[in-house]
Amino acid sequence: MAIHTVIPAEASTRTSHLRVGLLAVALVAVLGAAYSYGLQARAAAERAELALVTQENQSFCTGLGLAAATEAYARCESGLTAIRQRLRERHDAEAAGLL
Repeated sequence: MAIHTVIPAEASTRTSHLRVGLLAVALVAVLGAAYSYGLQARAAAERAELALVTQENQSFCTGLGLAAATEAYARCESGLTAIRQRLRERHDAEAAGLL
């Protein structure tokens, strides 16, 4: 003889709501962690880019025979920064379909 148990509908509904709630909390936690990781990765990429640009500036300007911490060296770095900015603007315009 089989024993049948009947679970009240209220208990089943509460369990279902609890599962959905836990799933929502887990999803928020995963999305929060991904956002935090993204911010950290972006900051690290920006630091790496800055280090690379600094190294390129130093190599180029000292390659021209300019001593660091001089006015000529500062103008060299400033010129390279302006060139990079114009290049970035051209790339952005091209990507936007303006050129």
